[in-house]
Amino acid sequence: MITLNKKKAFNNYETTLIIKPEQTEEDTVRIRLIQTYKNTNNSHGASKIFAQNKGRNHLTYLIKKYSDGIYVQINYEANGQIVKKIEKIIRFDEKITRHLTIKNNNYLIKQQASCYI
Repeated sequence: MITLNKKKAFNNYETTLIIKPEQTEEDTVRIRLIQTYKNTNNSHGASKIFAQNKGRNHLTYLIKKYSDGIYVQINYEANGQIVKKIEKIIRFDEKITRHLTIKNNNYLIKQQASCYI
């Protein structure tokens, strides 16, 4: 976390979730799951939350005996403590087979570049 003039600066993060393929494409459970994580991010203090459903994809290797998975990408601005809380919630969710959170510096660069054009 970066501190500027005694104010906490948030970093941009990208979390990718792989949901079990038992959920269908139009399943309301999956839509509720996305809304749940958006609300969780918002309630813990994250901002600029953008969730995107990437759809069903074939996995290159089996994960928990599944060959397919539904990918969901969530971009948000938060600090490291919020990310730890969100990952803890994700770890205990049985519908999610894998997750990955990265610090996304390219998002900030693209945003700044679009302002100067």
